[in-house]
Amino acid sequence: MEENEIEELLKEYKNRGIEKDELDFIKENIYKSNLTKEQIDEYAKPEYNLYQLEEIYGGLNNGLTKEQVDLYSDPKFWDEQMAVIRDALEEGMTKEQILILANQEFISYQMEEIRKGLKHGLSKEQIDLYAKPEFDWKQMLEIRLGFENYLKLEQVSMYANTKFNDEQMEQIRLSFERGLTLSEVSILADPKFDWAQMQEIANGLKNDLNFEQISFFADPKFGWSQMVEIRLGLEHGLNKELLFVYAKPDFKWMQMKQMRLGLEGGLTEEQVMLYANSDLSYDQMEEMREQLERERFNPTIEQDMQM
Repeated sequence: MEENEIEELLKEYKNRGIEKDELDFIKENIYKSNLTKEQIDEYAKPEYNLYQLEEIYGGLNNGLTKEQVDLYSDPKFWDEQMAVIRDALEEGMTKEQILILANQEFISYQMEEIRKGLKHGLSKEQIDLYAKPEFDWKQMLEIRLGFENYLKLEQVSMYANTKFNDEQMEQIRLSFERGLTLSEVSILADPKFDWAQMQEIANGLKNDLNFEQISFFADPKFGWSQMVEIRLGLEHGLNKELLFVYAKPDFKWMQMKQMRLGLEGGLTEEQVMLYANSDLSYDQMEEMREQLERERFNPTIEQDMQM
């Protein structure tokens, strides 16, 4: 275009209500890009902000057709949303694929998770399971990773539910990836457990504890660190009666540890009960345990103390 023609065009755009920053950007594209007058004129509208125009003209400059650009040129899309759709188009995705993610109800991060799933070859059935506005992008990520890590639909479906947050979803996904069965994972796949509690239940299952043993600590009344102490006691061979000495939510995990160590070290239930008191500090319990263990291995200590 001739210089005077460009000036007339810019004057017309200014009369349309286009602001200075956007007008300068359009002017730059007229002079420096390979876009035609028709391409520039099509989107020189005041409803687009600078960042939206960058995505539209950027797509055209990279060889996208008007039909493709029109899939994301709705001003109701934020520029971040436009960027994801543009990237998907430039990667060669079809119109049908683009329509799955080009939903104004999705924020850009959600669109990105759908784009990645499509790029990595997930089926429509798999994509449909998580391409829903009610899932935030982190939840979408966990569902997508499950499929990409070769989990079956029935496995992913167990946690593809908004009742689970992304951290809980991650633990359920990892449990399947560690080789746990549907029936085993169903024990921990309960929103009443936080992610760390789920992880401890999975650790017990992975370490071959049976369902009855798992039931000793698979209870939301125990924090995850308390669960660790009960699980370790089971894995180290403590029986039900001995576990009941310390498997109580009133004890902090450090207190539980002192009782567990005493039982594992050969102290009797009666001896451990001497310091199984939630009013005692961890340090007091440790001191009493060590004293009892010294007496056990050297009875003369107790005799000397009594003299």
